[in-house]
Amino acid sequence: MPGQVWFVGAGPGDPELITVKGRALLEKAGAILFAGSLVDVAATRYARADCVIRDSKDMTLEEMSAWLLAAVAHHATVVRLQTGDPGLYGALIEMTRPLTAAGIGWAVVPGVSSAMAAMAAAGETLTLPEVTQTVILTRVAGRTPMPAGEDLAALASHHTTLCIYLSITLLREVQRALRAAGWAEHAPVLMDAGLDHAAAATPAGARVIVLPFILNTAGHVKDDIPGAVAAARQRHPDTDFVCAPPLGLGREILTVVERRLDDSLRALAVPDPRTTGIVLLGRGSSDSEANSEMAKLARWVYEAREHDLVDIAFTGITHPRLELVVQRQVRLGMTQIVVQPVYLFAGVLIERIEAQLARLEKTYPQISFAHGSYFGFDDEMFELLEKRTIQARDGKAPLRLLCDGCLYRQAHGFAPVHAHHVIPPCDGHTHDPAHA
Repeated sequence: MPGQVWFVGAGPGDPELITVKGRALLEKAGAILFAGSLVDVAATRYARADCVIRDSKDMTLEEMSAWLLAAVAHHATVVRLQTGDPGLYGALIEMTRPLTAAGIGWAVVPGVSSAMAAMAAAGETLTLPEVTQTVILTRVAGRTPMPAGEDLAALASHHTTLCIYLSITLLREVQRALRAAGWAEHAPVLMDAGLDHAAAATPAGARVIVLPFILNTAGHVKDDIPGAVAAARQRHPDTDFVCAPPLGLGREILTVVERRLDDSLRALAVPDPRTTGIVLLGRGSSDSEANSEMAKLARWVYEAREHDLVDIAFTGITHPRLELVVQRQVRLGMTQIVVQPVYLFAGVLIERIEAQLARLEKTYPQISFAHGSYFGFDDEMFELLEKRTIQARDGKAPLRLLCDGCLYRQAHGFAPVHAHHVIPPCDGHTHDPAHA
């Protein structure tokens, strides 16, 4: 007799935020199909030792349905583990129709959506008496078009709480839609609210450490965060705001990259490194310093291994792009190519990378491709977070910004790149005459 398929919400990323019932099903399941592009593998840590676990990130909907049908023929409990809540942007109906047609029972265990988790992390509320009693969950049109009347500008015109999903790479479109709907251009954002909440929760004179959970030193680190902290200091003069450096692409990240590469190479049956190219794939930035960090990381990988080609590529803003780098490696005789995203956590860009790789596999059928997962709940990440926090707490944080946009440099005729000192920077760095 066939078993039952359970669609379990894994929550917003923290494995401990899965529901009690969801965890119990993971512990009981004979087979688990998890959404690897959005759910960290740590979410399967509750599975029993003999459980069959499959990552669905390289599978189509049809292949996922077929896998579930095959698994439920052999196991009493089969779990499809999905990010957030299965009913929200989770293709639930598409996957359950084949099960229903085959007479297989299925059920849903709700999960904590990222909207709820973001609200909790910010100490905010989605509804407020006499302000708004309505919450709209939506997204910006991308590969999936929006139905008529559901474009963001139309929904934003209601001026209620908006929770916008799957749109991190479409922020300009989000901004245009909100402004078209009459939202204030200088409306407060989450970071301002978070800094205010931290100041209110600490006694006068206490220190608040601002920790950029960011890999590189691009615009957010040089402009946005210092600006928000400077404004918070004006609002809360009795609070000592201190900025920690960003995570950076240091040796700790190199360790994570090396482990991901080893996993990918094992998936390719450990091929000859001389004919196996490596591509480190970053987000891309208009900041040359941030992009150069990727080049440094690639050099470290090259010196640690015997691969003839270790290249960098970027998803957007700058070049080279992944397609061009793969084309180059194929021309230079690589027969296997490993693509390793240098990304924190999942998201739309990870999905885009997987779509690009699927196209490249069709373009170059003679090449064996493998790609590693994004970074997430790695021990090195926790260690690095603790290290940065201690550095900021003890006043021993290393210098983290090159002065490529400093007003002092501009005054002396150097070409500006980033005006990150137009506002007081968050680390207290200034340019008095002693700086010369």
